[in-house]
Amino acid sequence: MGKEQICPRQLFMLIISFELGTTIVLGLGLEAKQDAWIAILLATMVGLLLYVMYTQLFRLFPGQTLIQFIPRVFGKVLGFPLSLLYLSFFIYLAARDLRDLAELIIDAFLPQTPLAVISLFIILVICYAVFHGIEVVGRVNEVLLPIVLIMLVLMTILLLASNKIHITNLQPVLGEGIKPIIKATFPLAVVFPFGEAVVFGMFFPYLNQPSKARATGLAAFLVSGIIISYTTAVNIAVLNADIASMATFPLLATVRLIDVGRFEIIAMFLMFIGAFIKITLYFLGVIIGASSMFRLPNHRSLVVPVGLIIFTSSIYIARSFPEHLEEGLKIAVPILLIPLELIVPFVMLLIAYVRKWYHSKITNT
Repeated sequence: MGKEQICPRQLFMLIISFELGTTIVLGLGLEAKQDAWIAILLATMVGLLLYVMYTQLFRLFPGQTLIQFIPRVFGKVLGFPLSLLYLSFFIYLAARDLRDLAELIIDAFLPQTPLAVISLFIILVICYAVFHGIEVVGRVNEVLLPIVLIMLVLMTILLLASNKIHITNLQPVLGEGIKPIIKATFPLAVVFPFGEAVVFGMFFPYLNQPSKARATGLAAFLVSGIIISYTTAVNIAVLNADIASMATFPLLATVRLIDVGRFEIIAMFLMFIGAFIKITLYFLGVIIGASSMFRLPNHRSLVVPVGLIIFTSSIYIARSFPEHLEEGLKIAVPILLIPLELIVPFVMLLIAYVRKWYHSKITNT
């Protein structure tokens, strides 16, 4: 894996696919009702600050992954268990996204098919991608992402042709003031999906032009935020805010209203591509980190066992999909996402700067 490289264009496209991920189909910021699209744009702005923080850590520890520089900041005693926690965190997020995708496929097309069968098929495809590494995944995504964007344009055209988009559903803007928007933005719309980009700390060393990591990622965040905000606005314009907020998969509910045929395939394809890339990157992050921590000569030996863990976790993570969603909101966000995406990176950056200042002071005296 050490010889693999991705270019800035591939990083740009990977971040977009990752951020769209399951978000584009599940919906985001709908607590703000018709102003959800504004909440997403606000979350994007905060996400840009998070990404600056992630890339600043990379600049302070060039050529090293997140798992490699954690022990340098916290020492081996704290660094080793914290690194393990991050690897477990990536596995957990991959399992959640796998469950999301499998549930969508069952809901839209295969209601009688067992969850385990769908999940197994998906994880086998992902294992194949992970086996070939980040460079191949980056090239594949260059083909898949344009198809996703074309599908979004097609969806809009079909909805307009079916006369299903009603701009009045987006009004009044700021009808309940700014408070619902702030509440929808912090913390959920920030940590999901923008804070999840902390996993890219595992891939910055593979960028063939490291100096472009920040500018490339910031541009990708902006594009992702605009796309998510746009699809959210379309969902609300078609369904209205109340129905969109109650729907398990708002985008699926939206495309089902297209008059000229059955187009659930659009929602499934959008989520499959996004979730495929997202799960693959989490998966790759785990095996890159574990190979580094345990000094394994061949990362491929980890593909099957890690894939099995993700598959099993996705099945037993919750007894039902509503329970799965509730667990994400009430447990994962406060206990895992906020600490590992916001607090720990900030503390690492603070410690790194304090040490840098202290060493420079000692050197000058």
